[in-house]
Amino acid sequence: MSGSVEALGVATVFALAGGFAGWLHFRGLRLLVERLLAGDPAAVVLHVARFAGLGLFLYFCARAGSLALLSAAAGLMAGRAIEARRARREAP
Repeated sequence: MSGSVEALGVATVFALAGGFAGWLHFRGLRLLVERLLAGDPAAVVLHVARFAGLGLFLYFCARAGSLALLSAAAGLMAGRAIEARRARREAP
């Protein structure tokens, strides 16, 4: 019984962390694309940093185990959906 409770806790924590990471990643994407369109060349470096940060997050999730990685990936997609819904609301 305690093993399944522990697994549920791990899944919840990593899903929430993945949701935050996904929201941050896709929110950053939107802001950086706006900077790129405005002609800011420093935005390219920030894009690389954004990808590196997400890769590092997923690496640590993978080190924590398959359940942690799958939960974080599901959270990432939830964060993406949240940011996509926000972008559609703000679109002209």
